[in-house]
Amino acid sequence: MITIAAGEAKVRRNYADNLHMSASSISLQGMQQAEAELQVTATNLSNVNTESANGGNTDTVDLSADMVAMTQAQDSFEASLASLSTSDQMQQALLDVLA
Repeated sequence: MITIAAGEAKVRRNYADNLHMSASSISLQGMQQAEAELQVTATNLSNVNTESANGGNTDTVDLSADMVAMTQAQDSFEASLASLSTSDQMQQALLDVLA
């Protein structure tokens, strides 16, 4: 979940609980977290060349750090998606054995 305060987005992390940690829910949570991190970076980049509340320019975005963050979020999303796909294949194989 993302909260926006004072022009800067922050990520609130939601962790899987100890009782319901299926591979699908963990993968989905990883995908949601990667999406949230990507949105935070996009918000930071979109605030370039805007004026702050006190009238100053907020042109202090480190583009290289934001590009690294975006790449990490993309890689994290892809890894979680691969994990979800594997979990789905495992569940399908289990259903095939039981049926």
